[in-house]
Amino acid sequence: MAMKKRVRRTFTEDFKKTAAKRVADGEKATTVAKDVGVSLNSLRSWKEKPSVDKHRATGLIKSAVTLFQENALLRAENEYLKRREEILRK
Repeated sequence: MAMKKRVRRTFTEDFKKTAAKRVADGEKATTVAKDVGVSLNSLRSWKEKPSVDKHRATGLIKSAVTLFQENALLRAENEYLKRREEILRK
């Protein structure tokens, strides 16, 4: 017997924001999830997403590439300072 392929539903950003706002305004998450026809976990992730976007906009969340570059610069600076300290000790 062949398995049916599951169709992944997509929702607009406006739909997600509206549902998340209902929860933020005090409506129970379980009620909103049932009303809009989504899982409670989906609704929770939509509710939490703006905080991640806010941090990304303020620069608190950095990309892996940026962190790698920053780490490389700090390692080079650390090595320079170690050599400098060694020279000054002599």
